[in-house]
Amino acid sequence: MTDDNPYGPYRDRIGRPYVDNSKWLNTTEAAMELGISVNALKKVDPGKLPYYVFNERGDRRYRRSSIEAFIEARMVTAAE
Repeated sequence: MTDDNPYGPYRDRIGRPYVDNSKWLNTTEAAMELGISVNALKKVDPGKLPYYVFNERGDRRYRRSSIEAFIEARMVTAAE
């Protein structure tokens, strides 16, 4: 998107904020990355795995970096 966008900077043609989808995952994609069900993902505390509510319907988007950090924080290493 450029600054000459008639709908404003970082907005799509109907005025919604532009979201770079390469950095965001929908609920199904996030669940697949984590290896859990969508229902299990929705039960994860937002303080541990934050998400963005995408529209009035309540669709969630998860940052790819948040998913990676969530996985990294829960990795178990072998005892020496």
